[in-house]
Amino acid sequence: MTLRTLFEGLIGRMSAGRPPGYSLKHWRVDHRRGILKGVSRRQYLLQKLYFRLEPKVILPLTDILLRSAFFTQNTWGLRLLKAIAKANARLPHGIPVTYPVILRYVDFLERQYGPQGYRFTLGPCICQKTFRRWKEPVFKDIQLLYAGDAWMELPKGGFRWATLDEVKDVLRACHAAGLVHQLDFCNMSGDWSFCICNCEKEICALIRSQNLTGYGCLAGPEECVLDPARCRGVDKCGACLEVCHFNAIPLTQGKAGLMADRCLGCGVCATACPSGARTMAVRRDYRYDDIYPQQLLLGEERLRAIRDTCPEQASGSNGAGETDRIL
Repeated sequence: MTLRTLFEGLIGRMSAGRPPGYSLKHWRVDHRRGILKGVSRRQYLLQKLYFRLEPKVILPLTDILLRSAFFTQNTWGLRLLKAIAKANARLPHGIPVTYPVILRYVDFLERQYGPQGYRFTLGPCICQKTFRRWKEPVFKDIQLLYAGDAWMELPKGGFRWATLDEVKDVLRACHAAGLVHQLDFCNMSGDWSFCICNCEKEICALIRSQNLTGYGCLAGPEECVLDPARCRGVDKCGACLEVCHFNAIPLTQGKAGLMADRCLGCGVCATACPSGARTMAVRRDYRYDDIYPQQLLLGEERLRAIRDTCPEQASGSNGAGETDRIL
């Protein structure tokens, strides 16, 4: 057997089960330029190491802290918990987005330049699988590009390759179930974007941490706008109270109010509201263009009105030139 034959056989085994067009090189998305870029070996191995530690160490410890009476019902314990959460900025965070935005984002990924034939993998919710607490739908974690490669290489990862249509079917089911679509990333960097999670406040570690400590999720590119005159009142409706995941809806004189500092813009309440009292608008003070550009997520048309009326607050206009090319 020649070295060439041995090498070709090794490559064949490594590529077994890959979708057509799969490249052994690992890729991430450059949100600013709208192209795929190669992932360094260091980044890939660090992400893969994190995926090994997450279900065995990181999530179990997080769950212990979030369920402990000392940390959740004690003033000093809660202060310590907030300090711990703040110190772990390099661990995954999520940016909630509405259903139309998440559909736009997966379409964006599918269109990007680079190796064709794969973009996504689907698997069980890592939080549910780790905590052994289940709530349908379970099969709802969508890993992106290099992160999907990493999960597919882990034993018993539970993920499989998925097409865009399959991903949209999952998102549609999660939307119907009233779950929060989140774009997840590590290191406070869009270069480390790795997953779309579909979350709820009972089990999801990120949302539970956010609600207790104020850390875990970042305000998304949209915000809820409330028209109190349209609200039917909680006695006749109360649909938004039942679905809010971020405890952002107080009762005000028998009607559902809005705590803007807690609302992260997932849009679940706006979908549930039967009277149109809640709608989603472009967030004027969006702060995370360096992670997920607002213009990329929402599109030029959504931002044009803000740019025309209040140019200094049109955060999505920063660096728009490259993004315009691929929207």
